[in-house]
Amino acid sequence: MKKLLLTFMTVCLSATMFAQTGDYFVDASRDDDSGDGTSWATAKKTISEAVTLAGSPSSFKNVFVAQGTYTRQFYGANKRLNFYGGFPAGGGDGTFAARDWKVYQTIIDNDYPNYATTTSTSLSFSSYSMVFDGFIVQNCYAYSNGNKGSGITLTSDGTISNCIIRGNAYFDSNGKGGNSAVVLNALAATNPKLINCEIYGNYTVSVNGPRISHSNSIHIWDGGTVQNCKMYNNSNLFNDPNTGGNGGNGAICIRNTASDAALKNDVNVINNVVFNNSAKSCSGIYINLNQTIDYTTKKINIVNNTFANNKAITGSDGFLRVDLSDIALDAAVNTSPDKININNNIFWGNKDVDVATVPTASIAKTTFTYNAIEGSVSGLDASNISLSATNETDVKFSSPSATTGCSITKSTVLAPTTADGNSAALQTADWSITSSSVCDDAGSAAALTATGVEVTTDFAGNERILGAGIDIGAYEALFTTAVETTKKNEIQLIPVAGGIKLDAVSAQVFNFSGQLVWKGNVKGQFIALPAGSYIVKAKTADDLQIVGKVSVK
Repeated sequence: MKKLLLTFMTVCLSATMFAQTGDYFVDASRDDDSGDGTSWATAKKTISEAVTLAGSPSSFKNVFVAQGTYTRQFYGANKRLNFYGGFPAGGGDGTFAARDWKVYQTIIDNDYPNYATTTSTSLSFSSYSMVFDGFIVQNCYAYSNGNKGSGITLTSDGTISNCIIRGNAYFDSNGKGGNSAVVLNALAATNPKLINCEIYGNYTVSVNGPRISHSNSIHIWDGGTVQNCKMYNNSNLFNDPNTGGNGGNGAICIRNTASDAALKNDVNVINNVVFNNSAKSCSGIYINLNQTIDYTTKKINIVNNTFANNKAITGSDGFLRVDLSDIALDAAVNTSPDKININNNIFWGNKDVDVATVPTASIAKTTFTYNAIEGSVSGLDASNISLSATNETDVKFSSPSATTGCSITKSTVLAPTTADGNSAALQTADWSITSSSVCDDAGSAAALTATGVEVTTDFAGNERILGAGIDIGAYEALFTTAVETTKKNEIQLIPVAGGIKLDAVSAQVFNFSGQLVWKGNVKGQFIALPAGSYIVKAKTADDLQIVGKVSVK
């Protein structure tokens, strides 16, 4: 099977690749654009000048951009250019290793609403397998165009990675579209990719407010990959983000562009955390395949994600809505349901108004296994787990948000403040699960492997399988160190030459590949182990489960 390796995407360039002849440099700290743009010492001041200087290269070149805010000067490119932000002013020591996109923030700010015209100011990339990595994209807007994202539109085989997309608006005056912060469009069987990005505080402004079908965070046309992304506090509700009858469906929407054409590529949505978003109906995922021919040569894979505290203002679609308009297509899916695979996900706290609806009719059109959902799993595959509405009962997130839906208000839309200001209350939420969660080791590794995407880490960058099996949701369960475990729970986990001694009722020992290497009753017992690092799960006399790491020499 052909595999696509997509883990946390820290883009690295070798020393021989950095500063090739024909690459371009941009530094906001420069006085003006008088430099030739071919080195940090002669960098351009604006991104637009560097793009103009590049012309239309016949082979790929790189545009390296230093920290700073670049206002109303870049709207994407249809050229063989890769863009890398996150360099210090002046380029640091002149190597790619000087780059840190989280520290040296490189901000593309297109100044909505101060600069508002009838022309979209969001970023658009098309035609080439380019990379756009290490930027903050904010205060952009898309104007009355149903296929454009308010922040970024990617219509190619390219990759958007390590970016923050925040505070962008979709302005609708005639009901043509919606406000998805990012749109991926798989033209000509391409695989547009969104990797390791944070998307928050994006919303819709409407004049007329007709019905739209776009999601509030990600819209995938015909194929694409979304992996290791965090999406929260987005709204696609017109006029008022928390009330009203007009707006779009879901946090993530998957559709085909033509009524007589199949999906052009697989859709893979893996290892994402999606929370506190608001929509008109369907709080989580909206799949709408409006086709008259069988699309089943391609698959939709939604695997190992966490959907939590999203809200639909109206309707009763629950966290999933699947619309298949053609009767023959509907039958084809139902007789071969592995074409829409929804596995290993957590769906918790998602509400239709104030009710957690289980969308059984839509679930029936999919392969829906090894999911943990708030509500009853009666009639569903036996591998699915029912969750209580109380976090401490069974799902046991480390620190979930206390509210449902987005925190953007109508006053925010009419007089926007910063996306950070509106999202601050949600940014501290921690959707990792503890080792006592019912989701721990309860998933199916085969379901993840079946996507064809090679996934080695969870959302936090830890081993994707860390224990007896893969966990449900975007995270593997948190582990504490042996020292912390001993101090907190008064369990003696002692590494000694050739093994460990453990004062507990029973234990399991795993290597860092997730393989079980020992289990049994261990009260005071010496466990012989080869040199290496291990994860120990122990159970106390009062049935408390303790987890620790230990190194054996």
